[in-house]
Amino acid sequence: MLEIKNLHVSIEGKKILKGLDLKINQGEVHALMGPNGSGKSTLSYVLSGKEGYDIEEGSITYKNKNLLDLEVDERANEGLFLAFQYPMEIPGVQTSFFLRTAINSKKKVFRQTRNRLIRVCKIHERCRREVKYLFGDVKKRSEC
Repeated sequence: MLEIKNLHVSIEGKKILKGLDLKINQGEVHALMGPNGSGKSTLSYVLSGKEGYDIEEGSITYKNKNLLDLEVDERANEGLFLAFQYPMEIPGVQTSFFLRTAINSKKKVFRQTRNRLIRVCKIHERCRREVKYLFGDVKKRSEC
């Protein structure tokens, strides 16, 4: 699900990550622990797509996609984003409104994907009906 190979990252010329390898399979839970300055936050920022980090070497694959090719919003739509333990308050914006907006955005992506699948299925169904019409009794051999 997430695979990091030989990741080298620097910020403002200072190397932070030096050859990190990590593989997390679906369903696994991992905790990153270490002293201050060991690169935990740097790794999370790189994964989320925060600007200012220079990826000098290595690769990151997430759900069989090259994570480094995805924009921040694309990463978030894939389910990879940062959440803060103590988020700052935005005057006039209720937490419930913020969360509802995030959920609705995700639902929009889901609806678009679902609608594409429905179109494909309709095309498939039309083809299947035509095959049935053309072949009559032979239809059993041509059905999926």
